Amino acid sequence: MSALSPHVLPILYVLGSLLVAVLGRHRKWGFWGYFWASLLMSPVLGALFVLAGDPPQRRRAPAPAPAPAPSAPPAKPPSAAS
Repeated sequence: MSALSPHVLPILYVLGSLLVAVLGRHRKWGFWGYFWASLLMSPVLGALFVLAGDPPQRRRAPAPAPAPAPSAPPAKPPSAAS
């Protein structure tokens, strides 16, 4: 029995597709998009899709909340004149 038996090639094909999916998990199509694309076409084309895909977007830190406007002190009740 040779090392490249008929059972090894499909396993390598699926593993290659999984590798492409892991590489593309943070890109435009995500894990499943790149997995199915590489599984249906080929892992080589899937890898090209990952390389040509949009790079991951950098997340910005949220802008600090604006400081509350100073409020006027509460008005004093009028005192009774005696």
